[in-house]
Amino acid sequence: MNQKTTLQSIAQSAGVSVSTVHKALYGKPGVNPEMRKRILLLAKQQGYRYSQPIYQSIRIAAVFPAPEGSNRFFYQYIWNGIHDRADELEDQNLTVIDFKFYGGIEEQLVMLEDLYQNHCEEIDCLLTIAWDQPATAEYIDKFAEKNILTFTVSSDAPMSQRCSFIGANFYSIGRIAGEYMKSVVQESGRTLIVGTRRDSYNHSLAIRGYYDELNRGNDRRLEVVELFDHTTQDFSLQASLSEFLHSFKNIRGIYANNARATIGVCQLLEEISYPTKLTLIGSELFEESAHYLKCGILDCVIEQGPYQQGYVSVGTAFNHLSLKRSAPPNIVINAHIILPSCVDQKIIHR
Repeated sequence: MNQKTTLQSIAQSAGVSVSTVHKALYGKPGVNPEMRKRILLLAKQQGYRYSQPIYQSIRIAAVFPAPEGSNRFFYQYIWNGIHDRADELEDQNLTVIDFKFYGGIEEQLVMLEDLYQNHCEEIDCLLTIAWDQPATAEYIDKFAEKNILTFTVSSDAPMSQRCSFIGANFYSIGRIAGEYMKSVVQESGRTLIVGTRRDSYNHSLAIRGYYDELNRGNDRRLEVVELFDHTTQDFSLQASLSEFLHSFKNIRGIYANNARATIGVCQLLEEISYPTKLTLIGSELFEESAHYLKCGILDCVIEQGPYQQGYVSVGTAFNHLSLKRSAPPNIVINAHIILPSCVDQKIIHR
């Protein structure tokens, strides 16, 4: 080891603490990806040599929608988090194999079947989303029989043999949306909740939270009307919403409870002339939703942290399988409400 190079000198060069340098060099959590890469580069440039423990080889299959079309609003950030954490753990014998599918639930199940039939010998664990809880749970249990653990991300299948769930508290997200709607809308009337896959586990929890918060304290001034579209066609949801808005009066606000519905509602409200200003709560912060926040169509968005979900899921799998640290059954990624005034300060860190 170069005697002139110490943890202290690297810390001084990076402008961080010695503890942060130690965490970065040894792959421990608590350091953001950019700083970790900078510290590793400084250590290499300064000739600092350090011995890392020999880790068990871990091969992770990541099965998520390809970040294209309307799926880019959310899943590009899941993928970015997965890949950033995988890059950090590459020296610890961790490999992530991407299995991207195009489409919806049916395409995901086809991908899981192919993975089960043809790739079980190549992987140690699985990261995926549980859009269809019963069908996904069936595959999770089949993989468990082959000693392949599954970590569900963003949407859960709690009755399955999954090892751990990494995602937001969806009931809490619904409560946040309901609390904001009540605080802004003072008149009596209707509020719409708009989305897809009403019966999925995470969406059903968010809807229940929304109802519970609006009705808390026997407050009945806002009637909730649900408008859900189980197709993958954006225009279908927009057409249904347009018809509803033109047919009913006293609509005070809309809660779009996923990213795709958020964009659909925003685009529609740009095109039509509604007689009163609607309070619009959206989901997730990305380039397009930031635009609608700034121009006043969106009043706020509730961000569930897809980047963090992907990032933490890889680290959780590595800790469980390689470091033998038991994964908790649920890891909650905190949700945040983002207002137009703080969009520029909120880094879309992906």
